[in-house]
Amino acid sequence: MKTVAVDIGNSKIKIGLISKDVLKKVYTFDQNVPEKILKFSPERIYAISVNKKNKKIFEQSCSKKFDFNVLFLEKTKNVFESEYSYENIGIDRFVSVYYAIKRKLYPSLLIDLGTADTYDFIDEKGKHLGGFISAGLQTISYALERKTDNLFKVETSTFDEKVGKDTEQALKNGIFLQWISGILTFIGFGKKILGDSKIIITGGNSYLLQDYIKDAIFDKDFLLKAINEYGKDFFS
Repeated sequence: MKTVAVDIGNSKIKIGLISKDVLKKVYTFDQNVPEKILKFSPERIYAISVNKKNKKIFEQSCSKKFDFNVLFLEKTKNVFESEYSYENIGIDRFVSVYYAIKRKLYPSLLIDLGTADTYDFIDEKGKHLGGFISAGLQTISYALERKTDNLFKVETSTFDEKVGKDTEQALKNGIFLQWISGILTFIGFGKKILGDSKIIITGGNSYLLQDYIKDAIFDKDFLLKAINEYGKDFFS
Protein backbone atom coordinates (compact mmCIF):
# COMPACT_ATOMS: atom_id res chain seq x y z
CA MET A 1 0.00 0.00 0.00
CA LYS A 2 1.25 3.45 -0.92
CA THR A 3 0.35 6.40 1.27
CA VAL A 4 1.40 10.03 1.63
CA ALA A 5 1.75 11.78 5.00
CA VAL A 6 1.51 15.57 5.03
CA ASP A 7 2.61 17.75 7.94
CA ILE A 8 1.45 21.34 7.42
CA GLY A 9 3.35 23.38 9.97
CA ASN A 10 3.75 27.05 10.74
CA SER A 11 6.97 27.42 8.75
CA LYS A 12 7.08 24.48 6.34
CA ILE A 13 4.97 21.78 4.76
CA LYS A 14 6.62 18.34 4.85
CA ILE A 15 5.57 15.49 2.60
CA GLY A 16 6.42 11.84 3.20
CA LEU A 17 6.00 9.16 0.52
CA ILE A 18 5.39 5.79 2.18
CA SER A 19 5.30 2.34 0.61
CA LYS A 20 4.49 -0.79 2.64
CA ASP A 21 4.88 1.25 5.85
CA VAL A 22 8.42 2.32 4.93
CA LEU A 23 9.13 6.04 4.53
CA LYS A 24 10.79 6.26 1.12
CA LYS A 25 11.13 9.98 0.43
CA VAL A 26 10.62 13.23 2.32
CA TYR A 27 10.10 16.57 0.59
CA THR A 28 9.64 20.13 1.71
CA PHE A 29 6.64 21.37 -0.21
CA ASP A 30 7.12 23.49 -3.32
CA GLN A 31 5.40 23.81 -6.69
CA ASN A 32 6.98 20.55 -7.92
CA VAL A 33 5.80 18.34 -5.07
CA PRO A 34 2.21 17.82 -6.32
CA GLU A 35 3.68 16.26 -9.48
CA LYS A 36 5.82 13.93 -7.34
CA ILE A 37 2.73 12.89 -5.36
CA LEU A 38 0.84 12.25 -8.59
CA LYS A 39 3.69 10.14 -9.98
CA PHE A 40 3.85 8.15 -6.73
CA SER A 41 0.14 7.16 -7.18
CA PRO A 42 -0.81 6.82 -3.49
CA GLU A 43 -3.93 5.05 -2.30
CA ARG A 44 -4.37 7.47 0.60
CA ILE A 45 -3.14 10.95 1.50
CA TYR A 46 -3.24 11.69 5.23
CA ALA A 47 -2.64 15.25 6.40
CA ILE A 48 -2.59 17.36 9.55
CA SER A 49 -2.41 21.14 9.74
CA VAL A 50 -1.59 23.67 12.46
CA ASN A 51 -1.54 26.64 10.07
CA LYS A 52 -4.58 27.79 8.07
CA LYS A 53 -2.59 29.84 5.55
CA ASN A 54 -0.24 26.99 4.68
CA LYS A 55 -3.15 24.55 4.52
CA LYS A 56 -4.82 26.75 1.92
CA ILE A 57 -1.59 26.93 -0.11
CA PHE A 58 -1.29 23.15 -0.06
CA GLU A 59 -4.91 22.53 -1.02
CA GLN A 60 -4.89 25.06 -3.86
CA SER A 61 -1.60 23.75 -5.28
CA CYS A 62 -2.72 20.13 -5.21
CA SER A 63 -6.20 20.79 -6.61
CA LYS A 64 -4.58 22.09 -9.79
CA LYS A 65 -2.56 18.89 -10.23
CA PHE A 66 -4.70 15.95 -9.11
CA ASP A 67 -8.08 14.96 -7.72
CA PHE A 68 -6.93 12.70 -4.88
CA ASN A 69 -8.98 13.08 -1.72
CA VAL A 70 -6.74 14.48 1.03
CA LEU A 71 -7.91 13.16 4.41
CA PHE A 72 -7.30 15.77 7.09
CA LEU A 73 -6.99 13.87 10.35
CA GLU A 74 -8.98 14.79 13.42
CA LYS A 75 -8.57 13.75 17.03
CA THR A 76 -10.38 10.61 18.15
CA LYS A 77 -11.48 10.36 21.76
CA ASN A 78 -10.24 7.66 24.09
CA VAL A 79 -7.44 6.29 21.89
CA PHE A 80 -4.99 6.87 24.75
CA GLU A 81 -5.28 7.96 28.36
CA SER A 82 -4.25 11.54 29.03
CA GLU A 83 -4.39 14.12 31.79
CA TYR A 84 -4.18 16.86 29.14
CA SER A 85 -7.24 18.72 27.89
CA TYR A 86 -8.45 16.79 24.85
CA GLU A 87 -9.91 19.94 23.26
CA ASN A 88 -6.68 21.92 23.58
CA ILE A 89 -3.96 19.51 22.54
CA GLY A 90 -2.77 20.17 18.99
CA ILE A 91 -3.31 17.54 16.33
CA ASP A 92 0.46 17.30 15.76
CA ARG A 93 1.13 16.47 19.41
CA PHE A 94 -1.91 14.18 19.51
CA VAL A 95 -0.82 11.90 16.68
CA SER A 96 2.79 11.80 17.93
CA VAL A 97 1.71 10.79 21.42
CA TYR A 98 -0.62 8.17 19.94
CA TYR A 99 2.20 6.74 17.84
CA ALA A 100 4.66 6.66 20.77
CA ILE A 101 2.15 4.87 22.99
CA LYS A 102 1.15 2.40 20.28
CA ARG A 103 4.83 1.58 19.73
CA LYS A 104 5.27 1.22 23.50
CA LEU A 105 7.91 3.94 23.57
CA TYR A 106 7.41 4.77 27.22
CA PRO A 107 8.09 6.01 29.76
CA SER A 108 9.29 8.79 27.50
CA LEU A 109 9.76 12.48 26.90
CA LEU A 110 8.74 13.30 23.33
CA ILE A 111 10.37 16.50 22.04
CA ASP A 112 9.35 18.12 18.73
CA LEU A 113 11.53 21.05 17.66
CA GLY A 114 10.16 23.56 15.17
CA THR A 115 8.64 27.04 15.10
CA ALA A 116 7.41 26.13 18.57
CA ASP A 117 9.06 23.41 20.62
CA THR A 118 6.75 20.92 22.33
CA TYR A 119 7.46 18.49 25.15
CA ASP A 120 5.12 15.61 26.00
CA PHE A 121 5.51 13.27 28.97
CA ILE A 122 4.32 9.66 28.88
CA ASP A 123 4.60 7.60 32.06
CA GLU A 124 5.57 3.96 32.59
CA LYS A 125 1.96 2.80 32.06
CA GLY A 126 1.60 4.59 28.74
CA LYS A 127 -0.43 7.45 30.17
CA HIS A 128 0.08 10.93 28.70
CA LEU A 129 0.73 13.32 31.58
CA GLY A 130 0.76 16.55 29.55
CA GLY A 131 3.63 18.74 28.53
CA PHE A 132 5.06 22.12 27.67
CA ILE A 133 5.26 24.50 24.72
CA SER A 134 8.10 26.97 24.25
CA ALA A 135 9.59 29.18 21.53
CA GLY A 136 11.63 27.43 18.87
CA LEU A 137 15.15 28.39 17.85
CA GLN A 138 14.26 30.60 14.89
CA THR A 139 11.33 32.12 16.81
CA ILE A 140 13.70 33.37 19.50
CA SER A 141 15.83 35.01 16.83
CA TYR A 142 12.81 36.64 15.14
CA ALA A 143 11.59 38.01 18.47
CA LEU A 144 14.87 39.80 19.14
CA GLU A 145 14.81 41.32 15.66
CA ARG A 146 11.25 42.60 16.04
CA LYS A 147 11.57 43.93 19.58
CA THR A 148 14.84 45.85 19.28
CA ASP A 149 16.23 48.67 17.13
CA ASN A 150 19.82 47.49 16.77
CA LEU A 151 19.58 43.69 16.73
CA PHE A 152 18.82 41.63 13.65
CA LYS A 153 17.89 38.14 12.52
CA VAL A 154 20.84 35.76 12.34
CA GLU A 155 21.46 32.34 10.84
CA THR A 156 20.79 29.79 13.57
CA SER A 157 21.54 26.53 11.78
CA THR A 158 25.12 26.36 13.10
CA PHE A 159 26.91 26.98 16.39
CA ASP A 160 30.67 27.47 16.70
CA GLU A 161 30.99 27.25 20.52
CA LYS A 162 32.80 30.56 20.83
CA VAL A 163 32.34 33.68 22.91
CA GLY A 164 30.89 36.35 20.60
CA LYS A 165 33.42 38.83 19.21
CA ASP A 166 30.89 40.89 17.29
CA THR A 167 27.13 41.41 17.43
CA GLU A 168 26.30 38.74 14.87
CA GLN A 169 28.38 36.07 16.59
CA ALA A 170 27.13 37.13 20.03
CA LEU A 171 23.53 36.87 18.83
CA LYS A 172 23.90 33.55 17.02
CA ASN A 173 25.77 31.79 19.80
CA GLY A 174 23.73 33.41 22.56
CA ILE A 175 20.45 32.35 20.98
CA PHE A 176 21.70 28.79 20.51
CA LEU A 177 22.95 28.50 24.09
CA GLN A 178 19.66 29.87 25.44
CA TRP A 179 17.72 27.40 23.31
CA ILE A 180 19.75 24.31 24.14
CA SER A 181 19.88 25.24 27.84
CA GLY A 182 16.09 25.31 27.86
CA ILE A 183 15.89 21.90 26.21
CA LEU A 184 18.32 20.40 28.72
CA THR A 185 16.21 21.88 31.55
CA PHE A 186 13.08 20.21 30.17
CA ILE A 187 14.95 16.91 29.84
CA GLY A 188 16.14 17.19 33.44
CA PHE A 189 12.59 17.88 34.57
CA GLY A 190 11.37 14.89 32.57
CA LYS A 191 13.85 12.57 34.23
CA LYS A 192 12.80 13.93 37.62
CA ILE A 193 9.14 13.02 37.14
CA LEU A 194 9.54 9.96 34.87
CA GLY A 195 12.73 8.41 36.20
CA ASP A 196 14.72 6.33 33.75
CA SER A 197 12.94 7.05 30.50
CA LYS A 198 13.38 7.35 26.74
CA ILE A 199 14.04 10.72 25.16
CA ILE A 200 12.62 10.98 21.64
CA ILE A 201 13.70 14.04 19.66
CA THR A 202 12.11 14.96 16.35
CA GLY A 203 11.39 18.01 14.21
CA GLY A 204 13.33 20.18 11.81
CA ASN A 205 15.90 21.37 14.35
CA SER A 206 16.57 17.98 15.93
CA TYR A 207 19.82 17.47 14.03
CA LEU A 208 21.38 20.41 15.91
CA LEU A 209 21.29 18.46 19.18
CA GLN A 210 23.00 15.24 18.14
CA ASP A 211 26.40 16.37 19.44
CA TYR A 212 24.96 17.52 22.77
CA ILE A 213 22.45 14.86 23.82
CA LYS A 214 23.87 11.35 23.51
CA ASP A 215 21.21 9.22 25.20
CA ALA A 216 18.28 10.18 22.96
CA ILE A 217 16.42 8.58 20.06
CA PHE A 218 16.67 10.98 17.11
CA ASP A 219 14.04 10.61 14.40
CA LYS A 220 13.42 13.79 12.42
CA ASP A 221 10.51 12.14 10.58
CA PHE A 222 8.72 10.77 13.64
CA LEU A 223 5.65 12.95 13.01
CA LEU A 224 5.28 11.86 9.39
CA LYS A 225 5.37 8.23 10.52
CA ALA A 226 2.83 9.03 13.23
CA ILE A 227 0.49 10.70 10.74
CA ASN A 228 0.60 7.63 8.51
CA GLU A 229 0.01 5.20 11.39
CA TYR A 230 -2.85 7.19 12.90
CA GLY A 231 -4.42 7.74 9.47
CA LYS A 232 -4.36 4.02 8.64
CA ASP A 233 -5.79 3.09 12.04
CA PHE A 234 -8.73 5.49 12.04
CA PHE A 235 -9.24 6.98 8.55
CA SER A 236 -8.70 4.13 6.08
